[in-house]
Amino acid sequence: MMSLYQNHQESIATKKFSKFFPGKLRNMLDSVQGLGLAHGISWVSDGCAFAIHDPNVYMTEIAPRFFRKQTHLRSFHRQLSIWGFTRLETGAG
Repeated sequence: MMSLYQNHQESIATKKFSKFFPGKLRNMLDSVQGLGLAHGISWVSDGCAFAIHDPNVYMTEIAPRFFRKQTHLRSFHRQLSIWGFTRLETGAG
């Protein structure tokens, strides 16, 4: 099952904010392709949203690299909500 998320607020993922969740999220999304991990999470084609393709891959291989203290997918979803991200749709693969 794939989940798409988008933030409707103005982007604040600049160098100044890179230590906060939005900056870490953007860094992760910009890095996964080069790490060969885009099968877990990636930008969608227009770059205005991202998709979690495989929650298990995200939590075991990706999240530990970028969010050291985040051990549950539910916590990641909570952070997305706190920072103004909304789920756009849910669908298969």
